[in-house]
Amino acid sequence: RKWKKAAALQTINLVFAAVLRCQPQYALFLTAKGLKITLRDGLSPLSALLFGFFAMILLNPVGAIDEGIRCEEIGYRIFERFQAYDLRSRILMIRYAYAKPWTDSMDKCLPPLLTGASSGLLTGDVEFAFINSYAYSIDALLSGFVPLKIHLENMTNLKKQYAALGQETVMFYLHSAVQLARNLLGMARDVRVLSGEDFDAQDSLKTCLVTNNAAGREFILLSQLFLAIFTSDYAQAV
Repeated sequence: RKWKKAAALQTINLVFAAVLRCQPQYALFLTAKGLKITLRDGLSPLSALLFGFFAMILLNPVGAIDEGIRCEEIGYRIFERFQAYDLRSRILMIRYAYAKPWTDSMDKCLPPLLTGASSGLLTGDVEFAFINSYAYSIDALLSGFVPLKIHLENMTNLKKQYAALGQETVMFYLHSAVQLARNLLGMARDVRVLSGEDFDAQDSLKTCLVTNNAAGREFILLSQLFLAIFTSDYAQAV
């Protein structure tokens, strides 16, 4: 029975992010099944993630903020109790991309997201390493707490770390995020056009269409949207 429980919890851990993104109507059911196993058979390191995943759902879309924050705190304490450092990237993403922004200033949430990205790369958890990177890049830009030059350095360093992994979708986003920072710093021929020496948004969008890379296309369009807003090109943003 123990191995069945472990297999079920590990399966939920591996598929939750994809389910939340692609079939969100099943996310609550999936998490509830995992919590039922945990409450029936006892805690394990993966229990920390189950409480964290449930907290994510409570916070958004349910909007039960106090309950979500309490649930995330339970998950974080379980993580600390078991010293489950192989799950660190996932735990930090839940805590600092979803829960803590409700209670703490964003400048306190941004550094742990970079830590989560590095931790995921070190442990081989590339999926959540990127989610941390993605959350950091957006929150750093929109909050204004990170100077653009430092933001450019951080995104360039992340791009170098991911380059050897062959993750094309990730690289499309990181290339566009780096170019966005360069544009906002005035380091482009035309700051209104997301294009530079190493990246051209229009060429990359064509590549994404040919290769059916919907996620890569989404990331590039998101960077273009931010650029249009920051340069007051609202017609282009729409």
